[in-house]
Amino acid sequence: MYLTLAAAGAAAVALLEVTLWPYLGAAGTHLHPVFAGTVLLAGIGTLESGLAWAFAGGLMLDVLSPRPLGTTVLVLLLATGTAAAAARAMAQIRIAVVAPIVIAFPLSLAYSLGIALILAAVEGSAPPRDAIPALVPGAIADTVLVGLVMALTLARRSRREEQERVGW
Repeated sequence: MYLTLAAAGAAAVALLEVTLWPYLGAAGTHLHPVFAGTVLLAGIGTLESGLAWAFAGGLMLDVLSPRPLGTTVLVLLLATGTAAAAARAMAQIRIAVVAPIVIAFPLSLAYSLGIALILAAVEGSAPPRDAIPALVPGAIADTVLVGLVMALTLARRSRREEQERVGW
């Protein structure tokens, strides 16, 4: 049931990313909420939920945008595995709570660059030059989005834990 909800949520967020998010960007940034959800679910949730989110969201993005089918799915699945491995490694040193925020910036750059490289390979054109400086504002925006959602999640979790009840 939880994986079905993750897939349905990813499809809904992908629809919003394609239709509304391009109008919400500032200074040439483009937020990637499907990517942010992938990093969050793989970092603080389970690997399976992150994979379900990445596959459903990536497939929906590929269908709705002019990309070859499977481009976004491939890059999101690689980002899911990397985020889950980083979260497990950070859990060993007891900072797993901030793992999605720490890994969001480099993974956002890799996500955008991976899509650009795959599109260049499919189209037979040259890889993009000086792409990293152009992608940095979007990566910063993705990191802020992950940080905000992470803060809201932790606040909600701590509020729920504060309700102490007497067990009879």
